[in-house]
Amino acid sequence: MKTLIAYFSGTGNSLFVAKELSKNIPDSALVSITKALREAPPCAECERIVIVYPVYYLGLPSIVQRFVARFDFSRFAAIYSVCTSGDNDGPDCSTFKIKKALRKKGKRLAGGFNVQMPGNYIKMYDMASQGEIDGILARSSAKAQAIAETIRADGTREKRDKLLPLAFAINGVWQSRVHTSDRNYSVDSSCTGCGLCARLCPVDNIALVGGKPTWKHACEECLACVHGCPQKAINTNKTVGRARYRNPSVASQELIAGK
Repeated sequence: MKTLIAYFSGTGNSLFVAKELSKNIPDSALVSITKALREAPPCAECERIVIVYPVYYLGLPSIVQRFVARFDFSRFAAIYSVCTSGDNDGPDCSTFKIKKALRKKGKRLAGGFNVQMPGNYIKMYDMASQGEIDGILARSSAKAQAIAETIRADGTREKRDKLLPLAFAINGVWQSRVHTSDRNYSVDSSCTGCGLCARLCPVDNIALVGGKPTWKHACEECLACVHGCPQKAINTNKTVGRARYRNPSVASQELIAGK
């Protein structure tokens, strides 16, 4: 059975997992969710789809929620979800939201999985030590391979959402404000005008005006621009002085090419 792997990734963690799945699932094709929403995805003969995404604010990223709501899943015999998060067993409602959206389309989720990755939401916290990051990445590769084995065998496994009482409300409030969260982004004098931030943004939310980035208020808050700036010139909230991150197995060009 051929498999389509649709991913959303800002700093490469979810793309890394998607690539690991693709390496271990024969006859698979990768496509970014951004492209899948905009144009016909590859692998028209694929009968299985795996949705790979990060957990944001205890739930789905806004673009992933739109994807699940709008995408035509009718041709797929099996649908899986794989979320990445900084917490291996933390509360979230992401899988539940996917299952609910699929039920409205008369489809069901065959299985849901979680892969712990280095947490990089530096608006709230700094990055872990390099040793901790290396350990998490080593375990994530093994976990992705195990997930691929289950999917190859058409196994069914439920990811049990550990729901906080306010998980849906927290994610819902965040989604209502996320696109204008870029009002809090700023760029300092160390900016060289290289334009990498605009090229990295998975939803083309950045334009260079006078050689400096400006944001268009269609933000997904993936922090790709904050982490990706070579000069650390882009900041928001408490990110000043905090470490930056990109998955070491994913090149910037791969993120750009996936748009």
